Amino acid sequence: MGKGYVLGLDAGGTKTHCALYNFKSGQLDLKTWGVGNHEGLPGGFEQLHKELAANLVELIGRNNLAFSDIDMAVFGMGGVDTNEQHRIISEMLKKIGVARFILCNDAYLGVKAGAKSGCGICAINGTGASLAGIDDAGGRIQIGGFGEMSGDFGGASMLVTMAIGCVYNELFRGHDKTSMTPAMMTLVGAENRHDFMEKLTALLGSGYGACILEICKILFGEAAKGDVIATGLLEKSGKAYAQAAAGAVRELAFKENKPIEIVLAGSLFTKGACKKQQETMETLLPELLGGRDFVLTPLDTPCVAGAVLWALDEIAVFGHREMVSKELKEMTEK
Repeated sequence: MGKGYVLGLDAGGTKTHCALYNFKSGQLDLKTWGVGNHEGLPGGFEQLHKELAANLVELIGRNNLAFSDIDMAVFGMGGVDTNEQHRIISEMLKKIGVARFILCNDAYLGVKAGAKSGCGICAINGTGASLAGIDDAGGRIQIGGFGEMSGDFGGASMLVTMAIGCVYNELFRGHDKTSMTPAMMTLVGAENRHDFMEKLTALLGSGYGACILEICKILFGEAAKGDVIATGLLEKSGKAYAQAAAGAVRELAFKENKPIEIVLAGSLFTKGACKKQQETMETLLPELLGGRDFVLTPLDTPCVAGAVLWALDEIAVFGHREMVSKELKEMTEK
């Protein structure tokens, strides 16, 4: 061992957390910045490289370290969905100076952060949607992450698009009424149905992230009040997550003598006003899993903790789970 440092990064479509931890002294430093997914950056891979380099160098430098002082690093990143994406970003990290690391999709971090055994399944329901599993032997599988191309039905981007479509269908195609319609028209400042889309697109253009968040609040809020259309979207989403979880179990080799830990991560699972997605999963999973026991747990620890804990596991340093999870939760909530 060198100086006793590990590095963990969780990079998503909205926010990036990077933690530097010294397992000898207990010192923990966290750096936070914005989008860490090349698919969400205007400059793509080139911009991702620049931002990773600048932020990692700043974090390492302010602790008077060099990259050679890092014993192990784990990078969980949105947009690492294919071997080619993995290759490109791996080369970036090597050029920046990181020598020993694991690079994976950010969905895997939820398993390490939320599953007590360190193996199980994590369903991500944040800006985007994906699901990842790690079995007892270390086998891994990711399902989804490509949006419509992989049939994902979750995450704010997808659910907001579908919710807007339901409102549009009511206004112009005579579909069933939904209480999301007056709420969205008020949000965008539409005086009538004919200026709804113009007002909506203008609002999206002026502040996409904030607008998506407000529409998510409308979707989940109206579902919580019992709106049939809003509830139906969340039920369909819950079904898709349950089917993906069952698909991961079929692909992996979980031990038969213990329940499968299924971690629910992302703000729409953990902070959404309506829990219809989770309720639907709980209803469908017993049959989809063939009667196997499972435990469904909302993640109350930041995914970056999973990256740090994974890095520690790789160098056989144990016993830090409670402290790392507690401190990173406090730091990310400030």
